[in-house]
Amino acid sequence: MIGEGNPEWAGGIGYEPYCNKFNDEFKERVRAFFDHECLICGKREGELIRRLHVHHVNYDKKVCCNGNRPLFAAVCPKHNILANMNRDRWQYIFTYIIDEIYGGKCYYTREEYRSLGLQ
Repeated sequence: MIGEGNPEWAGGIGYEPYCNKFNDEFKERVRAFFDHECLICGKREGELIRRLHVHHVNYDKKVCCNGNRPLFAAVCPKHNILANMNRDRWQYIFTYIIDEIYGGKCYYTREEYRSLGLQ
């Protein structure tokens, strides 16, 4: 089921554009921060057919531009799909992991990324 008939329908927010700061370079800084492993299952990017997804923990596509707390998670395709069901639960899980294990941080700044020799 697609569109309004789908129980996960959220009013068409999936068609809204992302903030222009959410670009390929930024996504790579998120993936690198999590060592190219899925935050949930630990599957490494090299084991996957595709790159890890960079998931907006707060489901806010404008978060890089609007001043809200930017939280992201690098996740495998399976967990990215699951995270779009029962969103409140997944938001809690991701936020808890990021706050408790990573001290509230979820990506490298440009400066950190460069100083690590990752760019």
